[in-house]
Amino acid sequence: MILFLIEIGKYLNIILLAFYTLLSFFAMKRRDDDGRNGLFYLLETHVYLLFTSGMACLTLSYYDRGDSEMVSKVIMMWAVELVLMFAYSRVMYHFYPELNRLILVQTVFMMSIGFVVQFRISQQKAWRQFSIIVVSLVISVFIPMIVHRLKLIKKFWYVTGIIGAGALIAVFALGAITNGAKLSIKIFGLIFQPSEFVKILFAFFIAGILYEIYNMKRFIIASVCAAVFVMVLVISRDLGMALIFYVMFFAMVYMGTGRFRYVLLGTAGGLAAVVAAYAMFSHVRVRFNTWIDPWTDIDSTGYQLTQSIFAIGTGGWYGRGIGRGLPGTIPEVGEDFVFSAIVEESGALFGMLLILLCLNFCFIMLLLAGRIKDKYYRIVVMGLAVCYGTQVFLTIGGGLRLIPLTGVTLPLISSGGSSALATLCLISVVQGVGLIRMDEIYGDDESDEEESEENAEIYDADDFDEADDAQDRETAEIEEYDDIYDLDGDAEEVYDDSDEYYDPDDYDDGYESKGSDVGYADDLNDADDADDYDMDGESGEYDDCDDGSEYDLDDYGEAGPETEGFYDDYGQDDSDHNVAEPSFEADGYEDEPEDDDVIQDHENETETDSAGCPGTERKGQ
Repeated sequence: MILFLIEIGKYLNIILLAFYTLLSFFAMKRRDDDGRNGLFYLLETHVYLLFTSGMACLTLSYYDRGDSEMVSKVIMMWAVELVLMFAYSRVMYHFYPELNRLILVQTVFMMSIGFVVQFRISQQKAWRQFSIIVVSLVISVFIPMIVHRLKLIKKFWYVTGIIGAGALIAVFALGAITNGAKLSIKIFGLIFQPSEFVKILFAFFIAGILYEIYNMKRFIIASVCAAVFVMVLVISRDLGMALIFYVMFFAMVYMGTGRFRYVLLGTAGGLAAVVAAYAMFSHVRVRFNTWIDPWTDIDSTGYQLTQSIFAIGTGGWYGRGIGRGLPGTIPEVGEDFVFSAIVEESGALFGMLLILLCLNFCFIMLLLAGRIKDKYYRIVVMGLAVCYGTQVFLTIGGGLRLIPLTGVTLPLISSGGSSALATLCLISVVQGVGLIRMDEIYGDDESDEEESEENAEIYDADDFDEADDAQDRETAEIEEYDDIYDLDGDAEEVYDDSDEYYDPDDYDDGYESKGSDVGYADDLNDADDADDYDMDGESGEYDDCDDGSEYDLDDYGEAGPETEGFYDDYGQDDSDHNVAEPSFEADGYEDEPEDDDVIQDHENETETDSAGCPGTERKGQ
């Protein structure tokens, strides 16, 4: 009965993972990143079900062996880890309600897979890994807020480059040698692998060089700086991490420039670097020869890779069942070959679905990089997404013998404290950038003010004084005509000097755009003759001049001097007004002027108004 349940369990795990994979890709197509719908809760529920199913299979396996002590330990580990994942999700939802929930769900999913496989491989390492992840989660909770609110990193990007390069140099000078490479350094009794964290600093640093202005000079500077990072890793013989930095750099250059030829250039340079590494380093030659033919030295250099291949082949499509495989036969199985252990017990189908979910995780970050408007953070997320994807490819590809072994861990699934902490920090940085994108969508006022302050610092206003003065004069004139003639239609009534009023709503759009002269045209529409229109309460006289002088409209003909021709311009019937055809040649125009020319001439009349009164300005007609 127990064996039957274990057999059913492995098929159930594949079905649950297949449904979860479909939901993940469907959710990736949705643009509502805040995820306020049932889809993301359904995904999260599937994560907990899949984790419970895996731990249940492991419990049944130990129960079948009669190991009651391990059964109780598995149950206790299941409860503690389930509470941790649920609490982490709730805390992130509470403090960051607008975060990208699909990234959060995928993070919890990868942790759940790591919890099951690490406890299966080694109980002691599993508890150690659990403790590191608890601390890492506490730290990672604050990172999105720091990235979202603290914009100084965008201004002082060069600091990240100095710190990152200094950390790598310190490892080269003081680091301990592990498997022929200087990878780690001990601080206060704790062993750290700084290159895992420098990946994040490297992304901020290169983005700072490329995001403001792109030209060949900037590209050369970025290339030289990236070469310093890569060369330090090469001479430290951390070639797997050097390859990750190299791929990150050219992906970020492509995002910053949009020029695909740099990707081709990077590919060609990478191939040349591989040839050079093969010639310079003996352990590179050993790994390359083992990759080509691991069977010739199966008991020595090829043992690790051949055991990985045997484990994958033994598992078949559906696996041997959790707890029924032999992962201990693979050296460094918890770090470099954890994918082989998963496929042996859960099957090739489970392994392929896991690869798809890793790709889904990478695609989510790439989509965020393509959607955010801020170029600096777009380049940063591009670098971090490619970093994650490259690390997954190197780990799984090495175990499957697609590429030579590089010694890189599978993020959140392999054992390793520095890798777990660095990966959670990387994901939290991406979540922080996601919050910045939500500000862009919903128009965060604070972000707009900060961006305006940044633009004010970048551009010197003194260089544009002359243009600003011209703009101010134009704005003042527009506001003056708006107030006098009610161009915006805000006022309900506009009064003239004789306490007569008119309603602006009766005017056509064409009249309003012509300024004050339109007032004459409209007020005269209801009059049989211009002489019948009483401007000041006394027929035929207008005494609004400053010097008290009067003039008779008859001196100017049937209509005012400036109103002539406006009826024709606006397509009005002027049969009742007997307006003479205007002479444009007399005004200095060879042909009929454009509307803008007429308006400009009207605006230039500052010393004499239409009535011939020196120094007077028109008031609301």
